[in-house]
Amino acid sequence: MPDKILIVEDDEAYARDLERDLKAFGYQVVGRCVAGNEAVQRAQAVAPDLVLMDILLAGPVDGIQAAAQIRDRCPVPVVFLTANTDEHLLELAKAAQPAGYIEKPCSPRELHAVISLVLSRSAAERRLQQQAWFYSALMGICDPVISTDPEGRIVLANPAAERLVGYSEAELLGRPLSRLVAAGTDGKSSELERLLTQVLEARGGSLDQPALLACRDREPVPVLLSVSPVLENGGAAVGVTCLLRDVSRDRQAEHALRESELKFRALAETAGCGIFVYRERFLYLNPASEAISGYRPAELLSMSVLDLVPTEYRGEAAQRMQARLRGEEVPNQFELKIRRKDGVERWLSISGGRIEYEGAPAAIATAFDITERKQAEESLRRHLVAMESSMDGMAILADSGVYLYVNEAHAQIYGYGSPMELVGSSWEGLYDADEQARFRDRILPQVEATGRWRGEAVGRRWDGSGFPQELSLTRLDGGGLVCVVRDISDRKHAEEARLRREDGLRLQQQALLQLVSHDSISQGQVEEAFETVCATAAQTLRVERVGVWLLDPGHTRIRCECRYEASVGQYGAGAELTRDESPVYFEALEQALVIPADDAQTDPKTREFAESYLKPLGIRSMLNAPVRVGRDTVGVLCLEQVHTPRSWSLEEQNFAAALAELLALAIDEHQRRAAETELFREKELAQVTLASIGDGVITTDVNGVIEYLNPVAQEMTGWSAHDARAQPLPRVFNLVDEVLRRAVPDLVRRCHREGDSFCLPSQAVLLHRNEDREFAVEVTVSPIRDRNTVIIGTVLVFRDVTELRGMARQMAYQATHDPLTGLINRREFEVRLEQALDSAQTLQREHALCYLDLDQFKVVNDTCGHGAGDELLRQLAARLSSRIRETDILARLGGDEFGVLLEHCVLEQAARIADGLRSAVQEFRYHWQDKTFEIGVSIGLVPLGPVSMTLSEALSAADSACYVAKDQGRNRVHVFQAGDSALARHHGQMQWSQRIRQALNEDRLQLHIQPYRMVTPSRGLDARPAEFLLRMVGEDGALILPREFLPAAERYHLMPDIDRWVVRAVFSVIAQGHPMVRDLTLCGINLSGQSLGDERFLDYVIAMLDEMDIPADRLCFEVTETAAIANLSHAVRFMSVLRGLGCRFALDDFGSGLSSFAYLKNLPVDYLKIDGAFVRDMVDDPIDHAMVEAINQIGHVMNMQTIAECVEDDTTLKVLRLLGVDYAQGYVIARPVPLEPAVQLLRGQSGN
Repeated sequence: MPDKILIVEDDEAYARDLERDLKAFGYQVVGRCVAGNEAVQRAQAVAPDLVLMDILLAGPVDGIQAAAQIRDRCPVPVVFLTANTDEHLLELAKAAQPAGYIEKPCSPRELHAVISLVLSRSAAERRLQQQAWFYSALMGICDPVISTDPEGRIVLANPAAERLVGYSEAELLGRPLSRLVAAGTDGKSSELERLLTQVLEARGGSLDQPALLACRDREPVPVLLSVSPVLENGGAAVGVTCLLRDVSRDRQAEHALRESELKFRALAETAGCGIFVYRERFLYLNPASEAISGYRPAELLSMSVLDLVPTEYRGEAAQRMQARLRGEEVPNQFELKIRRKDGVERWLSISGGRIEYEGAPAAIATAFDITERKQAEESLRRHLVAMESSMDGMAILADSGVYLYVNEAHAQIYGYGSPMELVGSSWEGLYDADEQARFRDRILPQVEATGRWRGEAVGRRWDGSGFPQELSLTRLDGGGLVCVVRDISDRKHAEEARLRREDGLRLQQQALLQLVSHDSISQGQVEEAFETVCATAAQTLRVERVGVWLLDPGHTRIRCECRYEASVGQYGAGAELTRDESPVYFEALEQALVIPADDAQTDPKTREFAESYLKPLGIRSMLNAPVRVGRDTVGVLCLEQVHTPRSWSLEEQNFAAALAELLALAIDEHQRRAAETELFREKELAQVTLASIGDGVITTDVNGVIEYLNPVAQEMTGWSAHDARAQPLPRVFNLVDEVLRRAVPDLVRRCHREGDSFCLPSQAVLLHRNEDREFAVEVTVSPIRDRNTVIIGTVLVFRDVTELRGMARQMAYQATHDPLTGLINRREFEVRLEQALDSAQTLQREHALCYLDLDQFKVVNDTCGHGAGDELLRQLAARLSSRIRETDILARLGGDEFGVLLEHCVLEQAARIADGLRSAVQEFRYHWQDKTFEIGVSIGLVPLGPVSMTLSEALSAADSACYVAKDQGRNRVHVFQAGDSALARHHGQMQWSQRIRQALNEDRLQLHIQPYRMVTPSRGLDARPAEFLLRMVGEDGALILPREFLPAAERYHLMPDIDRWVVRAVFSVIAQGHPMVRDLTLCGINLSGQSLGDERFLDYVIAMLDEMDIPADRLCFEVTETAAIANLSHAVRFMSVLRGLGCRFALDDFGSGLSSFAYLKNLPVDYLKIDGAFVRDMVDDPIDHAMVEAINQIGHVMNMQTIAECVEDDTTLKVLRLLGVDYAQGYVIARPVPLEPAVQLLRGQSGN
């Protein structure tokens, strides 16, 4: 292998030349360095055979210093290179003890010569060192050693040999070995010469031979002679070394053994180890051998020793056994594995020898079970392997403190590249002076006393840096220490960080404890709480700025309500962010527990407001903790680090979240107290209200036990609040059905079951506690819920409707009955007729319809007045009722017209009944004062069978048949039949349909106007309303009133066309600013029920509004209550759409169908026009007066204004003023006039 050279030269060109020349001579250049410190490190790393070192080097370490350090750390010869032969410099270089000098420049041969010389000298020095070491070792060993030259003359004898032979080394030198040693058992010198010659020729190995050693002043000593050759480098033998082992004691022992053979058995029987004698088979075994092998004695004596040995060991065991029996030298002690009878393998330590047994040579052996020791050794081996692979540094030190063994981790911990760098060095170099003193004074004495020590120390790495370590020292039984080292720098850093965290947590806990008990938190003083929390957060976490931001109710913007500046100790507020500008941040506030932003200007959740907020204020890091009251996010606690980024720890995030919870507590407490204050105010208001309202109120708990009664409830039930409290509801609120007189089912249970409010039917009656009074009541039952919507009780609100219910019954009767005759009216009759038509078609039943029109009735009215006519109608009604069956239905259809519905009646029977009615009227003589009248009746009879027929078709057919009867001479019955020529002629004669259509086409309809006014004029309110009325101009120019042609228009479905004409006409005069209407504030337009149900009519009105461009708030459409209820769904939609455009609505003739009260709240109307039938006689008739009062009150309760129709005198006007009716319309105000002449009246109205 070529010699390795390290070049240290700062002249790059010269260094390259050196490297080239050295490689030419076969040297290996392992590196080039330009600085001294670099050369030292490189020499330690590559271990060169020689270093060429320039004396003068740049840098802190020159060539002389570098050479000295290399000499101390790794003994490598250094040859100086120098171009300066200054004697002073050379004198300084001597201190480094260089191996030589080379003056630059030099020839390659000169260079090679110097290097060869230095390397040779270095190798010789190493050999001399080795020889010196060998000589020292030889002189120190305990066994006698004698060395000779090839001729057998003694050249060396160690002290042990001197002691054995009794001669000094000086006396022995030069003497032939044969004078001292006689080889062989017979002591022949020739045998020794043969042995030496054999060893010298073999040039290797060693030979053992028994011999006798001649000693001074004693008998020759038997020895075992071990002879080995001494070889020089070239392999030539230059002598022999003889190791002399005194075996005299062994022979004495053998003699003693033979002498004690008899004692042997006695001793063997009691020995703890196995003892056995054998040749091919066992000859003797002691009891311990039986225990070791597991076999009985008889079994063992029939076995060979090899039978106990596993197959893999039998070959070696057989050789040793045979050699022992032959008397050959074999190791006296060895280890052997056997297999017991039970199959378990055990390790034995065998010590053997030869004996005479029963007169013949035999082998004897002792066997100790060393299985546990072997296991321990295996364990130790594994431990050594583990030490090598351990992450902990492990080492074994001698008692002197020198490293004997070092694992890889130990070397790395101290900064060394290899374990061998530490082996042979002392531990003291790895610790500073203070730690060394601590080891000597405290630690090592404890190890000596207790055998071990474990603790912490501060070690020093190769580079001089200190580090904390965990150190364990354990004393070994044979001397020395086991050292285990672990670098705990990371753990120490972690502990320091933990201590800092614990200090921080302690401060945070103290801060939280102080805040929890702070009055501002517990009492909901939010402004003080905001300031306290902000200051505490800033001081505890050392943050420059802390703020509390609150969200608006819609969560669209967030505003800083309190901001604390730690550097100046001042508070502020005012900044604001919006959801539109920062949607991601707002979303995070709704979802996250905390929002740490170590770099807020780039964090996705906060960078949205970097330009507008963060950068202008120098904010680099933010920690946001949303403030939540319940599940609602109400704000955020914001910690802001300025100028430098900051990483928020988990503890800091938790602390911020805890502060946010305290803010939530303060806000919640503030809201709760505000709510309590408001609740108390509302409760006081509710108590006062409940005590003063006219309705009865009862509240119960969830089980229906009464908790409260207001005064009205106490009055109506007869129970005081004190007596009723804690009573079950049915006992106090004794409610029964008005008709059946049964107790009403449990209201509380029903309320809880349905979970919602409900109203009882109108038949409920409340019984007084004394049962002497009862009240018709309307009852509303509602659940009481807590903030979590759980039902916690029930409230019952009820009022006395005894009078109203009686009035309603009367109204319901009047709504279905003719007030004059007591018969059902036309509307109710149409309902019954429609039912009969349905049953005829679906159930295949036969009915009949009679339409009666009195003859000569107008004569009575014209002659004697309307009073006589009314009385005639009443008497005829009674007479007709007596001539029909109980199942038949008689109704007054209007004026002098009656209708009879004959159910379950075939045509023949119906004709007889109809004729009977005719006869009854014909035979009747009506007396009025001094006059007697005979009248007749014309009857149209229509059979109602399975053939489909609508209500309007049935009435039209009966009406037509009646007209035919009149046309054919009156006082007769005419049966309707399809294709009847008489009916055809009648239709042709009547021509109402054609007349109306012709009037529409020829524009012979005419508008009239009737102004009306407020009953009690109001200051500042200039109301000028009027109603537009319709007239038709006949072919002869005469005016035809609506009652004459509108029934025919309705009968032939011409009302929508008429209504269209009216709408267009009124809209036109308004749009044109007609003098008679330009000052009107409200223009009333009547609409029919047919138009309400016509979708196209609604579209027409809207189109006309757009076309005429008139203000919709000047229009008021008047609809009769009968038409509105008959087309309720269409009416509601019609009204809702137009009211949405600004139009208003009035319910005309209200009261004529009082069953409509239940529907009134569903109709979006602005005015109620009270039917003139009630207004006309209200001054004298208390019932009419009560009806007008009730309708007016109902209208006002529903925020409607009322208009009384048919006001014909001042007395009636005064009564209306007392009742609070809003408007009056009638002859006392103004009569209807054609559109033109009304202008003067309208102009003068404002001053009246």
